[in-house]
Amino acid sequence: MQFAFYIPVAAVFSGIGVLAHLLSLKRREPWQSSLLLLYSFLLASNLCIAIMISRNTPGEAEFVLFLLRHFFFSLPVLFLNFALNFASASRRWLWPALILTVVLIFLADLDYFLKLHWLLDRMESHSWGYFPRGLPLAMAGLSLLASYCIAVAFWKMLRSRRIADHSVRAMVFLFVLWWIGIVLSMLPFAGVDIFPPGPAMDAAISAVIGALH
Repeated sequence: MQFAFYIPVAAVFSGIGVLAHLLSLKRREPWQSSLLLLYSFLLASNLCIAIMISRNTPGEAEFVLFLLRHFFFSLPVLFLNFALNFASASRRWLWPALILTVVLIFLADLDYFLKLHWLLDRMESHSWGYFPRGLPLAMAGLSLLASYCIAVAFWKMLRSRRIADHSVRAMVFLFVLWWIGIVLSMLPFAGVDIFPPGPAMDAAISAVIGALH
């Protein structure tokens, strides 16, 4: 078994720790419920990545990618949902991201079932496993979605009254690092031969968030 397989697996177990804490709360605030949903999708994404990179054929890996995209494409809008609840901001900011997410997932499903090659060029073989090689339309759509969600989310969180709390500022900083990991994970999607650092970042940040509680 490749060592790389254990990196997203470690992220899964770290995420389970955060989920366990959130589920143990007798009364959850709206932002905690949205964080629970975000971490559930993040856990599913890392689990799919672990399975995908350990497949033996590109066909098997592409089927797992089909499942992964439903979780991974939802992460930006779920993060924005968390940020809006955290900052008690208007939900109207969520709608553009939600619509774009649905469109991207719909196009990805069409791309998979009809073999249109609008978003995915191929499943590329690396020393650490199979990973998707994206096309410009996919990279543009994901970049637009992530840029909008990240910009609005951090803008609202930094304007929130909660930001005066040191632990809240620490959590916002952790999410900045988390998004850096997510963005860097798109490098192999663009053809750069490196293992996506996102799962390793997820594992470390989940461990820190768990310790903060």
